[in-house]
Amino acid sequence: KLTVWLTSQAPHVHRTLFAIVAGLPEHRIRIISPDVGGGFGNKVPIYPGYVCAVVASLTTGKPVKWIE
Repeated sequence: KLTVWLTSQAPHVHRTLFAIVAGLPEHRIRIISPDVGGGFGNKVPIYPGYVCAVVASLTTGKPVKWIE
C-alpha cells in the first residue's frame, strides 16, 4: 500500500499515474490532498519530484518527504 500527501487540484489523476509507475492497482494507493486554497491551475500538473518521491519510497521502503 502507498499513501501520498500532496496538494493537488487533480488527485485522481496523480493516483492513476502513481499506479502505473509503482505497478500497483489504484485501490492500493491512497492520496491525501488537503485544501489547496488558490491554486489557479498551478496545482494540476504532476511534477517530476512527486514521481521521484514515490519511487524513492518504494525503493527504500521508508517515507520520503519532497520539499519544493
